[in-house]
Amino acid sequence: MPGTLSPDAVSDNTRSRLDRVNAPPFFLIGSDDFSLHWLQANRAELQRQGAVGMLIEAETEADLRRVDDVAQGL
Repeated sequence: MPGTLSPDAVSDNTRSRLDRVNAPPFFLIGSDDFSLHWLQANRAELQRQGAVGMLIEAETEADLRRVDDVAQGL
C-alpha cells in the first residue's frame, strides 16, 4: 500500500545510495515491541553507518525510556 511504512534490512547498499545525496542514513522507530526488537537487532550496523533515528511514537515517558535504553546512544 503506498504511503505505509514497513521494516527493512539495514545494508551497505542503503548507505551507498545516501552517499550520492550527501545525507546520513536515518530510521524511524516506535516504542512498540516489534520496533524495539528491530532496533536491537540492527543497532550495531546503524551505529557503524552513523545513522540518525527519529522516534515517531511513544505514549508515555516509560516508553521513551525503553527506546532510549535499547538505542544506546543512537
